[in-house]
Amino acid sequence: MKTTQILTSLAIGAMVFAAGKIQASNSVVKKLSISGTFSYQTSSYSSPVETSKIVTESFNNKNIIKLLNDSYAFTNALGEAIPANAYLVLIGDNVYATNKAGFSANLSTNYYSSTYEGYFTPIDVTQSEGYEVYSGKYNYTTYAVSEQGLQAYSYIDINDGMDNTITVEGLAKYSYSASKVSSSGVQKISDSGSITGSGDGYIQGDEGVVQAKGSASGSGSVTVEE
Repeated sequence: MKTTQILTSLAIGAMVFAAGKIQASNSVVKKLSISGTFSYQTSSYSSPVETSKIVTESFNNKNIIKLLNDSYAFTNALGEAIPANAYLVLIGDNVYATNKAGFSANLSTNYYSSTYEGYFTPIDVTQSEGYEVYSGKYNYTTYAVSEQGLQAYSYIDINDGMDNTITVEGLAKYSYSASKVSSSGVQKISDSGSITGSGDGYIQGDEGVVQAKGSASGSGSVTVEE
């Protein structure tokens, strides 16, 4: 079947779309939330003892946007900074920064950094690595779907193009449902999901351990045509 998207809400949806169902490219617009902690080590010396200490700082969408805006590589490539009132949305596998005034920037595309003479992707969400298991039902007559599942490996990668990076690898959980197709060809979709994990970080010269979560939930509609 062929799908044509109708956006009915600006909310977040599942991190994973099952193959053979509504394709991610025709998914609803979904608001994305990323939060976590960055832990790094500091040391001091007072003869004859050296003392090490772990310092932990938290981050969220606001801090991530600031990290990108503080990067000349990113703002030069984009041509402007992300507005302070912007938020992150997920459309399929692409993360966008947007606001109610109409600002929009695809943060999952490649940007060129003249500083490091290479390409970087500001925010990349990879949702399809490793085995997937799920339970639920799919109706081949009405196209209705009800599904919950797990994906073995998913990723969140953040890179400002100036050697500041955050990488998270972890388990994805999702719940997805789609109503039967109405007489007018409209199908209502509701989905939610999360990626929880850990990884490496390198921020302002400090190497550290990242613990983070990306979460999503929301609803919308698509029209379905044979």
